[in-house]
Amino acid sequence: MFLKNRFALAVLTSLVAISGLVAQEEKVAQGVFRKHVMIPMRDGKKLSTYLFFPQGKGPWPVLYEQRYADIKSPSMGKSYEKLVRAGYVVALENFRGAGQSEGTWVGYRALGWGELKDGYDTVEWLAKQPWSTGKIGTLGSSQAGFAQNFLAVTQPPHLVCQY
Repeated sequence: MFLKNRFALAVLTSLVAISGLVAQEEKVAQGVFRKHVMIPMRDGKKLSTYLFFPQGKGPWPVLYEQRYADIKSPSMGKSYEKLVRAGYVVALENFRGAGQSEGTWVGYRALGWGELKDGYDTVEWLAKQPWSTGKIGTLGSSQAGFAQNFLAVTQPPHLVCQY
């Protein structure tokens, strides 16, 4: 019986790891760690998000940016190292249908008005994580700036600032 249970546990652990439910944390710079997660939206689709953590246990405030462009390149994380070392978690998320995010790209329509409120859902998910203080800020220009405007009108309770 012991061997069967160990085998079942090994199979279950492998399936969970393969399905992406267990994200591996990797060190990307001195004192900066990256983890890839798929954040669930209200319609069941999941959006690809890279989280950059400072060293330590937290909790930390979170800075969040939505983008269409590639978020998995090493240079993306590098540009946020200073913020991470200052004690913030940085969350970079691809829009619906972009990068590794599920769904279909529908422009900015999934960000604010209408049935889908991807930014709202992400802000509230980030706020509920054990490593988060529950205070979420957003940042970004150009495309990410438009995304912030669409997010602002949805008024997520844990959104405390935008830049």
